[in-house]
Amino acid sequence: MIIKIEKEKLIEPLKNLVGVAEKKQTMPILGNILFRAANGKLLIVGSDLEVEISTLVNHQTDEDLNTTLPGKKLLDILRSLPGDGAVTIELGDDKATIKSGKSRFVLASLPGSDFPYDKEDVDYCYEVSAHNLDNLINQTSFSMAVQDARHFLNGMFFEVGAEKITVVATDGHRLSMSACNQTNSLNEPVDCIIPRKCITEIKRILSDFKDSKEKLVNFNIKSNHFYFSVDDYFVKSKLIGDYQLYNISLALCIGNYFDIPKKKIQLAIESYVPTNNRSETRNTESNVIIMDAYNANPSSMKAMLESFANQDYKNKLCILGDMLEFGSYSDKEHNKILELCKRLNLESLFVGEKFRKSSKESFKNISDLKKFIKQHPIKNKRILLEKFIICICSARNKRRRGD
Repeated sequence: MIIKIEKEKLIEPLKNLVGVAEKKQTMPILGNILFRAANGKLLIVGSDLEVEISTLVNHQTDEDLNTTLPGKKLLDILRSLPGDGAVTIELGDDKATIKSGKSRFVLASLPGSDFPYDKEDVDYCYEVSAHNLDNLINQTSFSMAVQDARHFLNGMFFEVGAEKITVVATDGHRLSMSACNQTNSLNEPVDCIIPRKCITEIKRILSDFKDSKEKLVNFNIKSNHFYFSVDDYFVKSKLIGDYQLYNISLALCIGNYFDIPKKKIQLAIESYVPTNNRSETRNTESNVIIMDAYNANPSSMKAMLESFANQDYKNKLCILGDMLEFGSYSDKEHNKILELCKRLNLESLFVGEKFRKSSKESFKNISDLKKFIKQHPIKNKRILLEKFIICICSARNKRRRGD
């Protein structure tokens, strides 16, 4: 198969994609860039399984193309070719020959069918101008940690509100925060922690739009992924869990305020073992129980549920009890938790009169719940227990990631 395409059509997108296609990968094909052509478009994709960047280039071809080539080598070759004309790429079974004028280069290729990419239709719920997002990142990204053992510091906290977007970054020694006015349609703030590598790649892409202040960026935060789109670039990234982020950030700030040595703050956080029923872990004969026994509120319950939904366990079950002392807001807040469980696709049981107003399937009281559990014993589970909330999942089915 032979492809003839203008050199600049490949150089510009490759500059923004090769950052995720590193040589040292667990899978050799992840060091390559995917090229897939159909219907007058050339799809170019780079991925390391954590961050995925894709873009579309206008290119008409009579044949379907589906192959991968070493991204960095291809970019270096294209940059070294003289002139601004077209290049010819001849694709064989396991190699590609790149020709331009008297120059000729050969690269090894791998089948595109082996590349881990599936097209995903995303509804982008939020937007911000490329100029404002670029400013937010530039004003805070320098404070992100680099390969810190506390993985939640190796990224940027990103919060979308109805009227503004706020970003925060800290490495434990310094903390940067910035915000911009932006109207988005949502009832309550949505937040996440975006990994450092994703922020770096987004920053590189946004540099192409510095002069386009009106250019809009569309994005969405869904389950445990962050989706980003600007022009013909699309970024998908896994997220870092943000459970307890505010507590840890507050501890860092208080320590700095009282001039406690940075090393002592770091050691204190790293060595902290929860006790007094505050995220305290207890082992029983049948289960592992994480005691978090304090009065739940909508914010803490929402954070816990979202964190729990993103954890790598199977057979998850949530048992939620009434949140008290909310007066006229009680029905609304309990209904929000019900809807959140549905949105997160969490199997759930609800206990108490407050929940029964919104869900007739709820248990009337703890006694009824105990009878149910007695008839259906819970064994070999990991249980997160708050005063009014229990989350259960199989401990044996946890997928380990080399830790």
